[in-house]
Amino acid sequence: MIIYRKKENGTMTDSAGKEMIEFLDMTCGYLLKNEPELKKEVHGIMRPIIMLQSERAEYEIKLISEKLEEEKREKQNAIRRLIEKYCSSGQSRQEVKESIQDIFSLDEADAEEKMEKYWVQADEQ
Repeated sequence: MIIYRKKENGTMTDSAGKEMIEFLDMTCGYLLKNEPELKKEVHGIMRPIIMLQSERAEYEIKLISEKLEEEKREKQNAIRRLIEKYCSSGQSRQEVKESIQDIFSLDEADAEEKMEKYWVQADEQ
């Protein structure tokens, strides 16, 4: 935090700040060489701080990608549950397809794909 404040107020350059952080990382590694668990924990905390800009960008992209994948899985599960629910309630296939198109903003081809995938499963249950 001190390094970031000094960089923000102009009393330390960005490159000097990075060098200082790298030096602190090396020092922690040396001091904790006989404490592997503690060393791992400290490095886990410091890792996002000491990353190079390109590494930080890759790390953030990875986190965003993981979040998008999780949201995609949740959406798929919601679509599946809705199709199964509507199917068991006796609604027609066309009504269900139109409903999921409206609710999930799907085009006709995507809605049809979901119906093919989950309507059969709903019939079997």
